[in-house]
Amino acid sequence: MWPKSFVFLKGCTAYRFINPANGLNAPLITGSEPGTGDLFTCRAYHGGDIIPGKYNPQTGTCYVGHNGGEYAYKTDLEVLCSPHGANIHWISGPTSPPPNSIRGGRSNERETLFIVQCQLTLNGQPASLPGKYQRSAGAYTSYGGQELRCDSYYFLACS
Repeated sequence: MWPKSFVFLKGCTAYRFINPANGLNAPLITGSEPGTGDLFTCRAYHGGDIIPGKYNPQTGTCYVGHNGGEYAYKTDLEVLCSPHGANIHWISGPTSPPPNSIRGGRSNERETLFIVQCQLTLNGQPASLPGKYQRSAGAYTSYGGQELRCDSYYFLACS
């Protein structure tokens, strides 16, 4: 039994990035890819940046885009989870992140990288891929060994 003073995390403090080696507790499905299925948001350290990307639970791999390329990580990564039921939703991509957008990382210049879901057509099929938004560069995801610019995207937000 929890003590009366114990408070469960609610709202925008109820999500966490968790290392999958420790077990995933309530990972958030944040996209899908033809031939792969559901994807989660992950992040990995690459080139001095902490970069949000896409996690394939079937292979245990986090893919992040950086300087035009796609990089795969099977260790030293984290996956976005909501073990306490954060009120998370998608907001259509305005030109800048809404105030309640979820931060997923940072550039080596200390610029915040926000979590987005890119809407793309891959091999003639619709795809919703987790990715990153950087105020100075725009929205990007990765696929097929490349970093792709996103013209249509949603910000992951909490309220």
